[in-house]
Amino acid sequence: MAKKSATAQTVTMQNQELMVAHEALLHLAQLRVPTATAMRVRRLTRVVGPTVEDVQQERRKLVRLHADLDERGEPHGDENGKIVFKSDDDREAYAAAHRELMELETTLEVQPLTASELGVKEIQAGLLIALDDLLLDDLG
Repeated sequence: MAKKSATAQTVTMQNQELMVAHEALLHLAQLRVPTATAMRVRRLTRVVGPTVEDVQQERRKLVRLHADLDERGEPHGDENGKIVFKSDDDREAYAAAHRELMELETTLEVQPLTASELGVKEIQAGLLIALDDLLLDDLG
């Protein structure tokens, strides 16, 4: 008999944690899991995804504000693909603003996955760690 799934709860995570958890959800979406679990992953991705997109959009704004732009108004990179900033002050301002953005906390109403719902024989521990508060340990 399957264990009862988690109930909806409020979770607060830093934006950087949400971004890592979102990547883990996308990775989990590629695994063969029971259909009910796949639907839960889908719902979680739909809750987390818009916040992650907002964070990425804010990051792009910060880059445009501080980076050296090309003739099309796009940030350009050096030979290694790293962003070229207008000045050292702009590089430092970007780093500080980016750090602040990543450390901001976001509160979401989610129904976390439970470990027993994953239904896979083996899984990378890093994936479970990355899910953070989006995964409940109900295995004891």
